[in-house]
Amino acid sequence: MQYGEQVTRSFEIRNEGLFEYKYAICDDADLEAKARIKEERQKEMEERVSGVQEVQEDAKAAKGKKADPKAKGKAPAGKEGGVAEGTQLTVGQYDVSPSTGSIPPGNAAVVSVTFRAGGAKFYESTLAIDIADRDPQDQPDGLPFELCAESSIPGLNTEDLDQVFEEQTVIPSLDPSLNTQTIISSSLYSTQERVFWFGTLVASKNPEGAKERFKIMNPNKIPCTVKFTVKPRSQSKSEGFAFDVTPDTLTIDPHKHKYVTVTFNPTAMMTYGGIFEAMVENGDPESKSGKLVFELRGEGTLPTLLVEKPDEVDAEGTPVLRFRKTRIGREATHSIVLKNEGQVPATARFDALHHDCFSFLGNLSHTITPKSYHAFDVVFAPKQA
Repeated sequence: MQYGEQVTRSFEIRNEGLFEYKYAICDDADLEAKARIKEERQKEMEERVSGVQEVQEDAKAAKGKKADPKAKGKAPAGKEGGVAEGTQLTVGQYDVSPSTGSIPPGNAAVVSVTFRAGGAKFYESTLAIDIADRDPQDQPDGLPFELCAESSIPGLNTEDLDQVFEEQTVIPSLDPSLNTQTIISSSLYSTQERVFWFGTLVASKNPEGAKERFKIMNPNKIPCTVKFTVKPRSQSKSEGFAFDVTPDTLTIDPHKHKYVTVTFNPTAMMTYGGIFEAMVENGDPESKSGKLVFELRGEGTLPTLLVEKPDEVDAEGTPVLRFRKTRIGREATHSIVLKNEGQVPATARFDALHHDCFSFLGNLSHTITPKSYHAFDVVFAPKQA
C-alpha cells in the first residue's frame, strides 16, 4: 500500500471451552511484557487458590456460628486487580486493539490491527497471544500470530533509459569524440548531457511539428499518477521555446506503462530549448524514481543555397555567367555550382531558358543534400555574329 496511508484488518479469538478466560497480546520480541503477563497469571492463580481456602475455612466456622450479615457483601478473592480491557498495543507499524480482555464461553473477541505505511519497506512482526489457564506446556511463551504488510512509494522508471527512449536512439554524449556515431542527426537522447535532441527542422513546413513518444513505466506494486510539464530553459531572447506535451497527466497501473508525446514546432530560424519534467504525485521528490527531468533541444531552419560558381557578380551583386567569344557553329559550356550549407535538404529550380543560343543540360531542378554541391551546366551555342 502507499506510504502515508492506513489500513485496518481484524481477527477473532474465540472461546470454545466451558469457562470464561482472559487473553493478553504482546510483542513476541518483548521479553519483559511476556514476563509481566506470566507474573499476572501466576498472581491470579494464587489469588484463586487463596480464595478457595478462605471459603472452605468460612464454611467450617459457619457450622458453629450464625452467619454475619456484613460478610454477605464481601467479594470473593481473585476478582480485584484484573487487567483493564481495551488496551491498545503498538508493535512497530502496527496498532493492536484491544490487546487484553475476557471472553465468555461460546463468544469471541474481535481484535483490530491497523497498519501505518511508512517509506518503501516490507514490515513483518509477530504477536504473542496468551490465554489464561491453558496448558502451560503448549506454547509457554504465547501463541504466535504473524503480521505482514508492505509500504511502497509511487515512482517511475528513470534509470533504464533504453526503455524510456525505445523509439529513439540513446547515445553516450553529443560530443563527437565520445560518441560512436559520426553524425548527430535527430531523435537522440544523450545520457551525459541529459538532453533530447529533436534535430534541425524546417520552420513552419509541418504545421503539426515533429512528435516524439516517450515510454513512462511504473515498476512498483501500486498505481502512480504522473504529471507532465514542458517549460523554457532560459529567458534569453536568443533561444526560442516551441515544445508541447500531451497528455499532462497519466495514471499508470502497477508494472504497466503508457506513452507521453512531446511536440516540437519551430517557427523561425533559431535554436530552441526547454525542460521536460515528469513528476510523480505523492512520490518522493528526493529519490530518483520520484521525477524524470531532462532538456529538450532543437533547431529551426530554412533551406539555404550558396552560389559557389560563377564567382563574378554585377554591380547589384547578381552572379554573372560570362562566356568567352565562341565561333559560330561551336559550343561553350559553363557550370553554375550550388552548395547547400544548411542542415536540411534544399531544392534548386531554374526557369526554362527561352533563348536560341543558351540551353540547360539535364534537369532544371535538383535536391541538394546538406553540406554537398551540385553543378548545373549551361551551353552557349552562337548562331550568328
